[in-house]
Amino acid sequence: MQDLAQQITGLDAAGDCTLLSSAGCRVAVGRVQDHTDALSSPEREQVEGAVASRRAEYSTGRFLAKRALGRLGIDTTAIRSEGRRPIWPEGVVGSITHSRRFAMAVVCQRSQLAGVGVDLERTNRVTERVAPKTMTERELADTGTGWPPFARTANFSAKEAVFKAVNPIVGLMIGFKEVEIVWMEAEAGFSARYIGPNPANAVMERGQGTVFTLADHIGALFWLEP
Repeated sequence: MQDLAQQITGLDAAGDCTLLSSAGCRVAVGRVQDHTDALSSPEREQVEGAVASRRAEYSTGRFLAKRALGRLGIDTTAIRSEGRRPIWPEGVVGSITHSRRFAMAVVCQRSQLAGVGVDLERTNRVTERVAPKTMTERELADTGTGWPPFARTANFSAKEAVFKAVNPIVGLMIGFKEVEIVWMEAEAGFSARYIGPNPANAVMERGQGTVFTLADHIGALFWLEP
């Protein structure tokens, strides 16, 4: 997955759909725009009555997910949902994320990964004022004044990616203060430590993650081996 993060970071710009590949995994990246016409009837019900921006974000995510699934040899006209969480075809794990500008979908063969999560944020999403709401005392102490502004957003994005990878496996909510991100000094990699009350969520400690950049965004990928 590190090579996929490098490929994303290497993009000068994302078009309607940019497809990237790694062993057993596919990523589709694109600009957010209205793909409502490509949605199935059940998918349209998910955004019925929503504002135009929400329809564009949702439909772009589903459009990209179907393109990525196609590269895995899986053709589908609809991706079912449970709440707001996508339900992937049998034998597949995946994750969708979007900002107002970009969307991204990652799908992988379950034989390769037990879970995967992706998140994408504007680099200035988490300010110094917002950081205490999303970071533990240890994380805040480690940041210090020397941290670049986007590092707090990277920490936030890493936690979002961890949740997206772990929640489909365990089925439990995970608060921001229940996870500590442990950064690797020499590279843009990280692991996750669970410090909350639900031991099942500690499965995240078997995973690993990495961050990437895309234009004025920063994102994170997190995955669990089978």
